[in-house]
Amino acid sequence: MMKLQVFTLLALLAVLLAIEVVADKIPAVDHANDVVQTFIRPAAGAILFAASSNIVADVHPVLAMICGIIVAGSVHVVKASARPVVTATTAGVGNPVVSTIEDIISALVALLSILIPTLIALFLLLLLVVMGGWYWRRRTRSRRA
Repeated sequence: MMKLQVFTLLALLAVLLAIEVVADKIPAVDHANDVVQTFIRPAAGAILFAASSNIVADVHPVLAMICGIIVAGSVHVVKASARPVVTATTAGVGNPVVSTIEDIISALVALLSILIPTLIALFLLLLLVVMGGWYWRRRTRSRRA
């Protein structure tokens, strides 16, 4: 039952992502989408931040929700403020370009947030192996001498 709920949630998120990606490319639709998302994005940020706060540290849930609202709300305000300027200065032609650049940047940031900790762990493991080998060789040389 739990797997079905997780799958349903992921499917819903995929549909919402598809709507967001498509709606963000059309000048008039992206403005309407930003108006609707004014309440949804900060609320989603608050929920996500509060849900993951136990993993990071013992933070009170209300404080975690406030932090999520501030972060998600700030990003939304910047996007919702900049997009009409792009629409006005490019007659809507620049919206798909700016939206695609935003999509690429957010995909890269998400990918890096997964890869960087893994690469650091691999680097530290490699460093441990190299230092262990160096110590072992030095120790065997000093025993011979």
